[in-house]
Amino acid sequence: KGPDFRQAVADRMNHQEDRERAFLDHAGDCFAIYQVSREDPQNARFMSMDWLKSHGLSPERSSYELAYTAPLPAAPSIGAALENLFETFNLDHPADYQRPSMSVSDIVAIRQDGVLSCHYCDSVGFVEIPDFISQKPTVAELEAQVQEGQTISLMDLADAVHREKKKSVVAQLKSQPAQERKKTAPKKSAEKER
Repeated sequence: KGPDFRQAVADRMNHQEDRERAFLDHAGDCFAIYQVSREDPQNARFMSMDWLKSHGLSPERSSYELAYTAPLPAAPSIGAALENLFETFNLDHPADYQRPSMSVSDIVAIRQDGVLSCHYCDSVGFVEIPDFISQKPTVAELEAQVQEGQTISLMDLADAVHREKKKSVVAQLKSQPAQERKKTAPKKSAEKER
């Protein structure tokens, strides 16, 4: 494993939304591991579900990074799959997994038979958490539904347009050189006020 391999693995972290969309759109059974971002304002890394609840918190997608995705290994149940993944990501990491071992506060998302479920790695075992990943439709998906003769919610359409416009503006800002984004402070006059 040379530096190119390590760089390619590290570069995956720069493509969060694309990787999450690929995971959600994947035809087969698959899983994703999310880990608390180092910039998490809640400071919930390694905290149990009881700790979160006692502080009035819940796992927020915005506080997490998508660390890894892969096909889901066969298992007799979701519980068994979670235990197998915990063991793998603690004792026998895949070669392309360059992140910390799975621990308390990590979230495992599983897509099995087209159904998505998310599971919080707690002090003991996993706790299912609904609505961790919002699967809101895109403008293109809503347009496709209309073309198929289905009715859609105008609120969903407005929400999708707003989300995609916001993403577009953020992407434009990120593409500008840093010096163009900085606001310049007004120059102080050399004259003293009297």
